[in-house]
Amino acid sequence: MILLPEASVYDKLIDPSIQVQVEPSALKLPPRNYELNIYVDDNCTVCPIALALAGATEKALDSRLRVIVYNLSHMQVDIKVNATPAFCMRVVGGKGCVYWEGIPLDPSGWERFISEKFLKAYIQTHPYTPELIERIQNFAKANGYVVALDTQMRNKLLRELLENYDKYGKPYCPCRPEHTEATSVHASTLRLTLLRWATAYAVSFGARTLLAGG
Repeated sequence: MILLPEASVYDKLIDPSIQVQVEPSALKLPPRNYELNIYVDDNCTVCPIALALAGATEKALDSRLRVIVYNLSHMQVDIKVNATPAFCMRVVGGKGCVYWEGIPLDPSGWERFISEKFLKAYIQTHPYTPELIERIQNFAKANGYVVALDTQMRNKLLRELLENYDKYGKPYCPCRPEHTEATSVHASTLRLTLLRWATAYAVSFGARTLLAGG
């Protein structure tokens, strides 16, 4: 954990008496490494717990997570923070971040809570996501469909395509067990995959709505 501007300004925020355990097997996160920026201040009463949880998560994930903490009582940052603790998560090399403020009221729910943030950051900040979404939208437009944005089904498909991209180097169709050029979204399989999902759900919505997910 990197403490900025320096470790000496965290005397009020690092409390050794706060002991939390994060079970690595309880953390469900997609491939890639992640960065987590945390914004705190000297008057934040829950920040010591937040830092303990973040530190335990960083330890559980070993080298897959890097945590950087900014104490706003002693420095300025280029992001608007309304309340502390605030968090900004992204995949390493990704653009933008998933931002939120606060921690769960019950710290025992942290693993599930932070796993959901990892998944959201994976989809939203993955370097390949903009190109993948553009391809899906171009296909939908060319075939008279409308992509339903930010739906659970859309995000599921995006995650599976991105995971195949990270694992195999190409976003192979998640509905096909074989990984060949013919099952990459670079080929006609994208058309077949999206048409299947669009056909299955368009009837329910009474319109040619492409739910890009599964």
